[in-house]
Amino acid sequence: MLELFLMRHAKSSWQSDVPTDHERPLNNRGRRDAPLMGQRLLERKEIPGVIHCSSSVRGTTTALLVAGEIGIAQEDVRRLSEAYTFDAQEVLHIVRQFNDTEASIMLVGHNPAYTVLANQFSLEAIANVPTCGLLKLVSKAEHWTDLKPENTELVYFDYPKNDDVIKGSH
Repeated sequence: MLELFLMRHAKSSWQSDVPTDHERPLNNRGRRDAPLMGQRLLERKEIPGVIHCSSSVRGTTTALLVAGEIGIAQEDVRRLSEAYTFDAQEVLHIVRQFNDTEASIMLVGHNPAYTVLANQFSLEAIANVPTCGLLKLVSKAEHWTDLKPENTELVYFDYPKNDDVIKGSH
């Protein structure tokens, strides 16, 4: 069984003077929400074995804040330049290349890719995965290369302003 946690980066600042989208930092709400979602993982006793993240500043910062809450060392957060993508099929391609020895993985990245993926793996329509939104997928596949909607279900969808975790299955 494989567990995949997909988390959209926390709220970023549009007021920043950084020269590129890749360098946009988190705003105050983002710096508050990422640890909150880490605490929710702890409350559920669901700790991914490894965290991979977008190489963007907002993706990396989100991953590091969550890692700090759940006890994963900063050096164990793996930055992937290819995870700085907004395309769902590219994200799925990244996931399918994960090492099979790591059965529980979190990937922190970007929309619209995560909303598209949420809808591929859920029977319920999800209009938008908001910033710091968290999807937990569980797959019966033995290998990441075999992960697909037919053998994978959305267990829950959570986000900072959510009062009731949305559960969904395939």
